[in-house]
Amino acid sequence: MGKTRAEVMPPLNYKERWQARVDSVAFFAWAFFNHFVVSLFFVGDILMSSRLILVGIFALIDRLRKRPVPEVVGGFLPRVAVVDSCI
Repeated sequence: MGKTRAEVMPPLNYKERWQARVDSVAFFAWAFFNHFVVSLFFVGDILMSSRLILVGIFALIDRLRKRPVPEVVGGFLPRVAVVDSCI
């Protein structure tokens, strides 16, 4: 091109240098926020998937577990609910 570096990239004045710094800080903050949100969602996905797998495993264990059958006296075994009112 036949031009020097100073001709192609002239030095910045005070106002332009201030704008470049503000721009740099803004882009850094945006990139940090973006990486933070992506990381937060990734950790959340891992935790939710782990919980889903654990609940599924525990549900299968509970379904396949043999429970002792209580002895029935007289062939009657009612289900009982106790409601306490403290008024």
